[in-house]
Amino acid sequence: MDNRIQQLWRRGLDHLRIGNLEAAQACFEGVLLRDPTHAAALLRLATIHLRRGAPATAIQLAEQALALAPGRMEVLALLARAHLASASLAHARDCAVRALDCSRDNLAVVESLGMVLSQLGEHAAAIEMFDAAIAMSAPAAVLFFNRAIAQRSVGKMAAYEQDILACLALDSGHVKAHWHLAQLRRQGIGGEHATSLPLLMARAPRDRVQYEVLGLSLFQELDSQGRYDEAWKILEDVFASRQLQPARPLVDWPALRQVIDGPLPAPTEARGPIFIIGLPRSGVAVLGRLLERHPKLRCLGSVPAFSRRLDAALSRSPAAAPHWQNSGATAALHGLDFDALGRDYLEHVALDAGPMIFENHPINALLAGTIARALPQARFLHVTRDPMDNALSLLTLPRADAGLENEDVPRLLRDLACHQQMMRHWQENLPGRIMDVQYESLVRKPEMVLRVACAFLGLRFKADLDTHDLHDRCIGRAKPYAKRLQAIEAESI
Repeated sequence: MDNRIQQLWRRGLDHLRIGNLEAAQACFEGVLLRDPTHAAALLRLATIHLRRGAPATAIQLAEQALALAPGRMEVLALLARAHLASASLAHARDCAVRALDCSRDNLAVVESLGMVLSQLGEHAAAIEMFDAAIAMSAPAAVLFFNRAIAQRSVGKMAAYEQDILACLALDSGHVKAHWHLAQLRRQGIGGEHATSLPLLMARAPRDRVQYEVLGLSLFQELDSQGRYDEAWKILEDVFASRQLQPARPLVDWPALRQVIDGPLPAPTEARGPIFIIGLPRSGVAVLGRLLERHPKLRCLGSVPAFSRRLDAALSRSPAAAPHWQNSGATAALHGLDFDALGRDYLEHVALDAGPMIFENHPINALLAGTIARALPQARFLHVTRDPMDNALSLLTLPRADAGLENEDVPRLLRDLACHQQMMRHWQENLPGRIMDVQYESLVRKPEMVLRVACAFLGLRFKADLDTHDLHDRCIGRAKPYAKRLQAIEAESI
């Protein structure tokens, strides 16, 4: 390697380290002008384009790097991330599985691969990667936290608890770990956690997400102890802190409903794909977790694949505001080639005719009309929950996790009512394609509900589906706050 290439390479790494992507890109492009076979420069350029929201370019560059350096975990892991970003899930899974057989000598790459596998729903393999990362390094809070989330996804609740506690032992200020510990508190963990949270809140800036998440954690703790008046005061304080944030655009409900202007025919066969829909925190994830245990079904993971392929069809960046919050983008749906969108979706999520695939993203409730037109064989399981329980659960989520506007409480309640109206519209126009699943029935009589759901999907019910981790502690949870929530609802009308 000549001196000029070495200088450009080192300078590019320095710029990349401090986040100066434009300068780093210029340096690595300079390296490639002098040596087009410089695989490491290709890989760094791919990383930059991925961080800039251009996964297609990242894939092209990473494929060139892989041809020059086959079998490198770093390249395969980046390819998997880039395919994941474009919702090309079949290719992402293929790259991630190939990476599992590579040498594991780079901590950051092993951790990154674990995150990719988690997002693909390959939780057992993700845990293996996090185990390897923890063994490779000095203890790091983030590794224990990431492994905890994967442990929870496969129902290993004791291991989930241990990893959350290990995370907090290493970093007492890890606010998301505090929030998860507060959820565990509802299942019987000791109450000393509630004592430490006010001290942490006092040190957190009021206009930052740390304050909000710590406040919501304290609410969960007080609520689980039956200290409802104190809990509500904390929640009101969180509501007030949220008002400091700029409101996001409204959902364009009328334009979304107009995607279907008349009944569509019911599917002639039950081969999916399947979409589990409903409001966030309605039980969509619970039903998805149960169905994922069926041998004939495969969950597509945490990536909203249909929404991302729709963005690609509309030539929209995934980083842009969602199209349902933009009337111009929503109007563009009327000129869409729905058949082409359906073919594109199936091509990107499944390479073979294996198990039936399903997504369990609440946001797909907004897109049910678009999905139904693009995928004539698609069926929907619509999860419903007591409205007040659902509203309280949404209000007690951090902003970034809510999926709907929850900074303005009256507006959230109006959005919930609009959602119900929209679902009635889908039911009327998609006869035979939507089955309602009541959350309360699912957790109290899971076998009965799952038998009916399997029949609707054209599947044979498996008696060994594991439902041991279901509980009804969240049913009726809003009752202590009913009068307060009803007063807010009355103000919003």
